[in-house]
Order: sequence, then structure tokens, then C-alpha cells
Amino acid sequence: MSEYVFLYRGGEAGRSPEKIQQSMQKWMAWFKELGQEGHIKDQGQPLERSGKLVKHADRGPGLGGGGRTV
Repeated sequence: MSEYVFLYRGGEAGRSPEKIQQSMQKWMAWFKELGQEGHIKDQGQPLERSGKLVKHADRGPGLGGGGRTV
């Protein structure tokens, strides 16, 4: 079976504490379900917020499309 790295970035600025809590509950339930189904080998750690989001207009040669955190 192939293994992949799942990179995720989250958090919208300006959300109320209630909305943040609701989002986290949904995220944790979804992630737990993925683990129970055998799709998650290691939960790892979230990326640091200090990264830079590179968007389509910023990309250099060979970077392809879409945004990336570098």
C-alpha cells in the first residue's frame, strides 16, 4: 500500500470561540474516523504558522499550480 503525507492548513482569522470549538470538534471527529478506518498511520504535528503561502502568481519554474506552504 502506498503511503502519503497529508498536509493541512487551517484556521480562519476573526472567528468566534464558539465557531472555533465547533470546527475543532468536526475536525477531530473526522480525523478519528480516518484513523479507525486505517487511513492514518501517524497523526504527526501541525505545520508552524511562520510558513509562507505561495500562490499561483508567486510560483517559480517547476512549482506547478495551486497554493503551497513553504
